[in-house]
Amino acid sequence: MIRYILAIIFLAICGFAGWIFYKKLVVKEVVVQAVVIDKAQSVVLGTVTVNADFTTEIRSGEAGRLLKVLIDEGDQVLSGDVVAMIDTGDLTLELEARQIDLDLARNRVLVGNPKRFEVEVQQEDLTEIERLFELGQRSERQVNAVKRGLLQAKEDLQMSELIEQTGIQQLENGIKVIKRRLEKMTIRSSIDGIINDVFSEKGDLIGSGDPIASIISKKRVVVAEVSEENFSGLNVGQKAVVRFLSLGGALYDAEVIKIFPSADPDTQRYSIQLKVDISQDILVPGLTGEVTITTAERDNAKMIPTRALMGDHVFVFKDGRLEFRQIVFGFRDLTRVEVTEGLEEGELVVVENLGDYRDDDHVSIKERTGLIRNR
Repeated sequence: MIRYILAIIFLAICGFAGWIFYKKLVVKEVVVQAVVIDKAQSVVLGTVTVNADFTTEIRSGEAGRLLKVLIDEGDQVLSGDVVAMIDTGDLTLELEARQIDLDLARNRVLVGNPKRFEVEVQQEDLTEIERLFELGQRSERQVNAVKRGLLQAKEDLQMSELIEQTGIQQLENGIKVIKRRLEKMTIRSSIDGIINDVFSEKGDLIGSGDPIASIISKKRVVVAEVSEENFSGLNVGQKAVVRFLSLGGALYDAEVIKIFPSADPDTQRYSIQLKVDISQDILVPGLTGEVTITTAERDNAKMIPTRALMGDHVFVFKDGRLEFRQIVFGFRDLTRVEVTEGLEEGELVVVENLGDYRDDDHVSIKERTGLIRNR
């Protein structure tokens, strides 16, 4: 009796082990996803780099000896900020001398031009000779000679006054020039930016136009590079998504705003400029990342994950068996593909370990995952 019971237990164990063996080796397990209806997108992939909009130099507008240098490498400055000062001592003395000359010229005008006395004398002579002419004591020729003398005196007066006014204007303009030169001896930044390098120090003798420092614009430009085969589908206004490598997995919306027509001769990659929805303060020159540009979209498309593809075929789960089915696909993005022929909404496709399966394999579903939909 005991032997009989032991035999039954042994057979039960063997049967259970055989069933487990059959389930593992004969009835394979699959991970599947359903075909869903969603928006299909055609995308272009590229790499991005953050650049400063431009780098320029802060230059002196005047020659002289530097009295102060107020910046260091890495300093942030705004347009109009003072970055250095040139000794103005000599030019200030010249300005004072010009001001004295101007005051003297203006005072002379206030006193009156001495040539006005010549006009008065000539006017008196004319009055007297006309009286004598009426008495018959002077000829008409003598009268005309005095008239010409009066006319010449008036012209001399006008010319002298004109020379005085011109001299004043020249002095005034000279003073303006000196003041302008004095202003330029206070060297200012012409843009908002970050000081990249400082070339001069206090006490240096510099010439007009010499660079004091180099400055990087605070405005940042995000440039993407794409391969030659993908370039033709790009247009200004297309939407994109950018991920910067050093900023974690955050995704930032972007837009194509400029397309450069020529490829890099070394890499044969084309450049485009992006407008990224991100604070300029976060963007640092040299920052790199990836971009996905959407070149076309189609609504109500049948979508499956790209990892379900084996060439142009997929494994379809149906009634416990697999069907190796050929499909026709349309748009593709990073993780999904549009199916235009060969599948219907709701059908299940295998998405993992595709190399382990064959057409008409007997399988069971191990896991059913969901397709990631568009943002």
